[in-house]
Amino acid sequence: MSKTPMLMPQLLYTKIVNLPDDPQPGLIVTQPVTRVDAGKTQRVRFVLKNSAEPLKVEHLKRVIFTTIPQRDKNKVKVVFSQNLPVIIHPSGLDVNMEPWKDLQWHMRGGKLSVENKTPYVIRLEQKVKLLPSGAHADLPKAYILPGETISAHASTTLSALDKNIEMYPATRYGYKAKSFVAEIK
Repeated sequence: MSKTPMLMPQLLYTKIVNLPDDPQPGLIVTQPVTRVDAGKTQRVRFVLKNSAEPLKVEHLKRVIFTTIPQRDKNKVKVVFSQNLPVIIHPSGLDVNMEPWKDLQWHMRGGKLSVENKTPYVIRLEQKVKLLPSGAHADLPKAYILPGETISAHASTTLSALDKNIEMYPATRYGYKAKSFVAEIK
């Protein structure tokens, strides 16, 4: 739902962005461009494209909402835009409010990796802290897709003495959750 705070009608342009590492399933926005009168609310409807098989895992897309103001001679207009994540949740999949607890962290040859064996998209800060040393490592992106393994990058060689990792997850609604300490295996 989008509400325009302007005094004049605006066009609301909605665009779905497929992430390069999660292009399927397709998501369609009905009425990608619609007029929103001043002070009014506009609902935006998304439709999932039919696929040959039912979804078994969550998928991640991004949606960009952009307001396009009316043209006015000799005036500068401001365009507002929001880029929001969309998690597509299969109907038969239970809701897990803390899926990051099931991530598996591994240290091999001074390299840190994390594996997501869950059916959930897990969002987290890209910076993680190794314990007890306090060394930091950076993940290449702020989410881990179901079945995906990603490697962290550190400016120094990581120590095999570090047995835990402190991460900073985000809830499914995008709020920062309490930090979580997981074991490195």
